[in-house]
Amino acid sequence: MSQTQRRKVSVIIPTRNRADLLRDALKSIRAIEAEGDDLEFEILVGDNGDSEAGAKEAAEDFGAIYMATTVAGSSATRNLGLERATGEFITFLDDDDLWITGHIRPHIKFLDENPDYDGVVAQVIPTDPDRTPQTEPMPVEHPGNGDDLLRRMLSGYFHQIGTCVCRGNARSAYGLFDLALLGGQDLDWMLRIAGASKLAFLQMPAVFV
Repeated sequence: MSQTQRRKVSVIIPTRNRADLLRDALKSIRAIEAEGDDLEFEILVGDNGDSEAGAKEAAEDFGAIYMATTVAGSSATRNLGLERATGEFITFLDDDDLWITGHIRPHIKFLDENPDYDGVVAQVIPTDPDRTPQTEPMPVEHPGNGDDLLRRMLSGYFHQIGTCVCRGNARSAYGLFDLALLGGQDLDWMLRIAGASKLAFLQMPAVFV
């Protein structure tokens, strides 16, 4: 597959004052990219931490785009990425989490085969600080797709945003993250997709959290 045929995936990472963890997250993204020659990752790091904390250097070392803001909260830093993303697909990863081998491509395959959906999420594996898994992939049972997934979310199921892959039109279709929310901004944003019956679930582990 030639360079011109590679599909672009925008990866948005919010970060604040933990450059070592950010480097691990960035490494896990580039490892997924290296699994084939079919994808090009545009990594967008939004930072609202201290300028001397090392996030800019970490981003540059992994070929990522670095953006800074003084506005507190992950909504502000994720919005920096959404406003600048140019990929056919938009994805996310928190700076203290890691993508798992095999992530992304099954999501894109699902979206290619199911044009009625705008986003797809998957399982997480909780770990300790040494990245030792603490449970089996969660959730154990498939929560459903479309309206069924929305009902599960409204009943308390919260999928981790690092498992989410959306079409590139997600910004125009569902807007930016809500700056007024200090917690649950990612759930609020994904509920907009689920509320339109456009969100699906893959029964596969995608992120170490």
